[in-house]
Amino acid sequence: MKTAPPLGHGELILVVDDEVAIQEITKVTLETYGYRAITANDGIEAIALYAEHKQEIAFVLLDMMMPLLDSETIIRTLCQLNPQVQIIAMSGLATNEMVRKTMGEGVRGFLAKPFTAEE
Repeated sequence: MKTAPPLGHGELILVVDDEVAIQEITKVTLETYGYRAITANDGIEAIALYAEHKQEIAFVLLDMMMPLLDSETIIRTLCQLNPQVQIIAMSGLATNEMVRKTMGEGVRGFLAKPFTAEE
């Protein structure tokens, strides 16, 4: 039996992905379940948005394969801005080694792409 995803109560989620279609689908899905979402196309935009909204961002959904800044740099910078930052990494190409490495760097969870609303 499938369980419904947990409903949000207006928490703000920062979605970071260089693919606009994935950003939009993820944003709409989160909003459907009661969350608010803002999107960033790259690490520089993600860091700027996080710095601007860090008091209200509940967690960051971060694609591991990003242009301009690599995900390790993005994660390290977000952790410097807020050591309690909640990051969920996502990737369609991640290896077990990549997942293991990022889980020790402030990443609280991992989603393999493509993922469903339930996941």
